[in-house]
Amino acid sequence: EYTISNLMHMENMVMGIAFGTAVTLFWNRVSENFKGTYHYVQYKHIKNDHPYVFPDRDYRYSEIHQNQFKKIPGCLIAYSASTTFMPILQTKDRLEKYIDLTGSQHKTAKNEKYLRCFWEIDINKLGIGWITYAKGGAFRKWWGNLQLVVDWSENAQEFYKKNNTSNMLKDEYRFRQGITWTATTNNMFSARILPDSGLFDIKGPALFVDDDLEYYLGILNSVAIYYILKLLKSGSDYQNIEIKNLPMVNFDENTKRIIKNLACEAISISKQDWETSEASLEYDTTLYIPDNTNNQLESIFDKMKKKQKIRFNRLKSIEEEINYYTINAYGLEDEVSPLVEEKYISINLFDDEEMVKNFLSYAVGCIFGRYSVGERGVAFAGGRFNSDKYSSFIPNNENILLVTDREYHSNDIVRRLEDFLENVYGKDSLEINLNYIGNTLRKNSGTPREVIRNYFLNDFYDDHLKKFQKRPIYWLLDSGKNNGFKAFIYMHRYNEDTLGKVRVNYLHEIQKVYERTILNLQDNMSHSKDAKEISQIQKNIEKIIKQLKECKDYDLLIGHMAIERIAIDLDDGVKINHLKVQTDSKRKIHQILANI
Repeated sequence: EYTISNLMHMENMVMGIAFGTAVTLFWNRVSENFKGTYHYVQYKHIKNDHPYVFPDRDYRYSEIHQNQFKKIPGCLIAYSASTTFMPILQTKDRLEKYIDLTGSQHKTAKNEKYLRCFWEIDINKLGIGWITYAKGGAFRKWWGNLQLVVDWSENAQEFYKKNNTSNMLKDEYRFRQGITWTATTNNMFSARILPDSGLFDIKGPALFVDDDLEYYLGILNSVAIYYILKLLKSGSDYQNIEIKNLPMVNFDENTKRIIKNLACEAISISKQDWETSEASLEYDTTLYIPDNTNNQLESIFDKMKKKQKIRFNRLKSIEEEINYYTINAYGLEDEVSPLVEEKYISINLFDDEEMVKNFLSYAVGCIFGRYSVGERGVAFAGGRFNSDKYSSFIPNNENILLVTDREYHSNDIVRRLEDFLENVYGKDSLEINLNYIGNTLRKNSGTPREVIRNYFLNDFYDDHLKKFQKRPIYWLLDSGKNNGFKAFIYMHRYNEDTLGKVRVNYLHEIQKVYERTILNLQDNMSHSKDAKEISQIQKNIEKIIKQLKECKDYDLLIGHMAIERIAIDLDDGVKINHLKVQTDSKRKIHQILANI
């Protein structure tokens, strides 16, 4: 009944709102031979509320008869499709024909109760009470973004079945290997392997095939498919309907085999890369183990960086080769390039500082017993702690690492780092490795040990929060801004006696040290005749007096909570337990931990 005369398609924010808009002019009659005008307005071309290029004939501009759109399944107004690509877009051979895809993903309706990051839970319950959960995440192709777990206890399953706003994923889609992707994003489309270890939800939907899973993943991660999805999608989400409606082209068996093999290699490379992250279930802690010829961290890290660069270059080459095949098959040679920008290659390229910080986090994990030197993955994260199972390096007997501006205790964090370095990398390499760490972290003057101490005192916890998405497993007991008393404890080794031990064996000892130090400094000052020296001693005394007062005030807080002997339940997650150990029986909060 109508004919489209003009359609102006506007990018996000062109109209001052965070989504695209369109203005269409219709004729109130059908014109069989008329070609409408279609064009696109980019936000970067807006100046003083008006486009300075209008219409832009060099970008997504076309004059086309609307009958061409009627030939496309769903009557998609794909105005920018080229004349060579339009017949493919109009084909009835769609991805839906080859895949199994449900529009009814899992939904807990209470994510704060039923979802956790895997590092929060008792690792012994993984696969039983908790299972993996795909929920989209940042841009990443091929493998990864598996950090969430969902409660799979009987009570939780009963809730999913009976609660009106929940949805229980159907049996045939549970624990099934497939392909998942990030649904809600303003970034490029990125698909990954979904392992057969759990579930997926609406933000990380999944599709399944009977055969050639890697081939389909290779096709989906191509720039050709991304180009098509931009034409198909109506909002910021990559929805199931758009995935199902992707047009398929027939590759010959040889090309199909090549794409599948390339995708298999890409998956393997991406998986190796994903395992270099501590926030990965498959964290490869053997990366830091020295070989028989070299015990120096700088050399070990250089080898790691070279491996990362090799992976990066190879993955880039693989993606561009897949792009070449798919672009040619879809007739998009004039629309897109097979080349991939470096920012879209899903490989970690750590610099020296990132390497050192990652290593220190690993070292702290070994000192607490979370990791065991020479063994992959997590050694302890729940259950009964037993130091006898560690051979190469024995973790702290007490679940406490003291962090102060000077070394005052055998469980001082820098002292224990030295023990770790000497034990694992050898005494001959100790000073070399300490110098490398200190010089890499250096912001101000000071010896390498002083630089390392300042990092633990001021920056380590912030980096830990960032790495573990504000769900820290190493909790920081913090007396205040004067740094009178700080200590880390490992959440998975916490028990009802932890706070009492911290108070009696550490906080009280530090207070005694401060008191003795003040007396010694006062004695030194009384015997000094150097005005400059006296002034400096006086400043030190004033500083330590502030630290001592801060410790005494803190002692009242932690003493009150220690008497409560509060237990935690790892199933409750970090945020609940972090608050729980600071809340007394009268529901009053006493802040003894640094904020999340």
